[in-house]
Amino acid sequence: NDNNSQTANQTKAVKSNKSKPQKEDTSLEFIWICTECREAECATHPDSDLLVCEGPCLRPFHFPCAGLPSQPKENEKWVCNDCMEGRHQCCVCHEFGMDMKDVHKCEKKDCGLFY
Repeated sequence: NDNNSQTANQTKAVKSNKSKPQKEDTSLEFIWICTECREAECATHPDSDLLVCEGPCLRPFHFPCAGLPSQPKENEKWVCNDCMEGRHQCCVCHEFGMDMKDVHKCEKKDCGLFY
């Protein structure tokens, strides 16, 4: 009986000594894929860098995919058409809607998704 209680105590000790799970890094990792063409490399301009919308969506685009004739100047702020028009695609149902009416931006600071 003492052996059984000793084994039970050891089992309890093992269970109680489990390390706490590491706090998960909840920051979003940026995905370097163009929003429009869904490719990392632009088909028409393979050396084109991705530019990131400075509006609420924070999405990456190749300049040709964004409808721009050339890459904006480095110090020039660029905002995509969806942000300028105040409409975005829901990341769940994929329907477009007006911001703050049909779709709402995620409240997480660095997230550009709309629901």
